[in-house]
Amino acid sequence: MRMNRSMELGELYRELRIARGLKLKDVANDNLSVSQLSRFENGQTMLAADKLLLAIEGIHMTFSEFSHALNNYKDNDFLN
Repeated sequence: MRMNRSMELGELYRELRIARGLKLKDVANDNLSVSQLSRFENGQTMLAADKLLLAIEGIHMTFSEFSHALNNYKDNDFLN
């Protein structure tokens, strides 16, 4: 069974955050709460684009790096 896209994004995000030794509270800020991040990681909700970018920046990645990880570290045919 294939996971829905929000589940994939959240799970990948959690794996990357943990790999960097960061806790949810390390990433949270005035515009992004711990509870929003937790629900996202658990596949319960999706983050709006602006909040997703904040979350990705919070784990010290660029959107491009996150996208590459989401694509299993394979080159995107669209960009070639």
